[in-house]
Amino acid sequence: MENYINIEAFKLFDEWELYNYTHTIENHSNYKFNINTGELFNTNFIKVGKFGQETINPYIYMDDCSYIRLLSKYNKLVKDTPIAKSYYQHYIDSKDL
Repeated sequence: MENYINIEAFKLFDEWELYNYTHTIENHSNYKFNINTGELFNTNFIKVGKFGQETINPYIYMDDCSYIRLLSKYNKLVKDTPIAKSYYQHYIDSKDL
């Protein structure tokens, strides 16, 4: 279980930015995030989403065609994972082409 971190987030259907700067929604869910692959699982370890980044703002796309936004206390935790750092570096490198 060392490759997973617990996160809390809420679903979005009209936005996609992952990191939240002001948490105002009470209805959120718990997930397990694989820090190496970016896969997201519910608490029963069923895969429900995947981390991605093509612009400055990363996202987690859910299997039900929604996105999630992290509760703000999890922003740094996810930003510091190997997968998030790798995707961000790839984004920066692609801008230089």
